Amino acid sequence: MKNKIKTILIIFIIGLILSILISPLRSGVVSPWGISGFQLSSIVGFFIYFLSVVFFLRRYGKALSDTCILMSFALGVSIISLVIHILNFPETKVSLLELLIHLSSIALSYLFYIITNKYLKIFTFILSVIFSFWISTIGYDLWLYKLSFGTFPWKVESGIDGANLLMQNVKGDSLTLSHFKGRYLLLDCWNSGCGICYEEMPKVQRLYDKYKDCAMVQVYTLHARMENKNEIYSTGAEILKKSGYTLPSLSISIKDSNLKELGVNFYPTILIFDKDSKLIFRGNIESASRFIDKLMDEETEKS
Repeated sequence: MKNKIKTILIIFIIGLILSILISPLRSGVVSPWGISGFQLSSIVGFFIYFLSVVFFLRRYGKALSDTCILMSFALGVSIISLVIHILNFPETKVSLLELLIHLSSIALSYLFYIITNKYLKIFTFILSVIFSFWISTIGYDLWLYKLSFGTFPWKVESGIDGANLLMQNVKGDSLTLSHFKGRYLLLDCWNSGCGICYEEMPKVQRLYDKYKDCAMVQVYTLHARMENKNEIYSTGAEILKKSGYTLPSLSISIKDSNLKELGVNFYPTILIFDKDSKLIFRGNIESASRFIDKLMDEETEKS
C-alpha cells in the first residue's frame, strides 16, 4: 500500500513539475515558426504530457490501475491551473483552452496506449498530432476571437440597432448613424492607450484607401476618448494626423453605454453597419476586410 501511495505521489509531482516548466512559454518570449504564448505552451504541453502518460502506463501499469495513473498525472498537471481558474475565472478564460488541450492529450495518449493494432496505433498518433497543432493554433485563434468580440469570424451579428450611437466629428458636431443611411459604415473603435490599435491602424488605412472612392461604403475610425486624460472630440484625429494617416475620424466617450451594447469590450474592435444602421459585423480588421470585400462583390453583382 505504501509503495502504491509513493508511486501515485511520484506521478503527481512529476506532472506538477512539468506544468511549472512549461508555464514560462506563455510569456511569448520564445516564438518558433511564429507560434508563441498560450499556443506554444499548448503544443509543447500536449506532446510532453502525451509521451509522459504512455511512459507511466508502461512503467507502473502492473502496480497501479490505469485510472489511478491517469488521475494522478492529470491532477498534477492541472492543479495549479484549476486553483487559478476557480479563484478568478473571468480573468483567466484565455488560458482555459490550454488546460483543456493538455487534458485532451492525456485522454488521447491513453487511447493510443490501449490500442493493440499496429496500423490503428499509428493512425491514432498521426490524428493526435494533427489535432494538437490545429487546436493549439487555429483553434486558439478562434478562442481568442470569441473572447474578444463575443463571436466567431464567420458569424455575423444581426438585429442590433445602432440608431442610438451618438458620435462627434472633428469639429465637435454630433452625428448619428442616420447620417450614413443608405451606405455601409465601418468603424474602427480604438483608444489612445491601446498599443494593438496603433499596430493595426495601417491595415485600416489600406482598407480606407481601397474604398475611399466607393459610394457604397464609408470607413471611419471611432476614437474612444478618455476624458480623465483631458481628451476631447478632436484628440483622435490629431493623433492620426501626426502619425501620417489620412483616415477620417469620429469620437465618442469611452464610457458611452452604447459601446457596451454594441459589444465593444476590447480594443481595437471593428463594427460594420448595414444601410439601415443595423450591426452586421463585429470583429478584427482582417475579418472585416474580407467581409467588406464580399459585401462589395455582392453589390456589384446586383448592379
